[in-house]
Amino acid sequence: MSGAEAASILEISTARLGQLVKDGKLIVAKEQPKMFLKSMLLEKKDELELLRKKYRP
Repeated sequence: MSGAEAASILEISTARLGQLVKDGKLIVAKEQPKMFLKSMLLEKKDELELLRKKYRP
């Protein structure tokens, strides 16, 4: 999936998506253009939802 599609699935901005990649928290399947595996995105989405519930009131 493309970067824009990945950002919409994860419900984050494209800038935040880039930061996750830079920090090594999200792995890119293909570098140019950046492509992501859907299975990895769904796992990350679950992780982000848990963190949102934990840290957001």
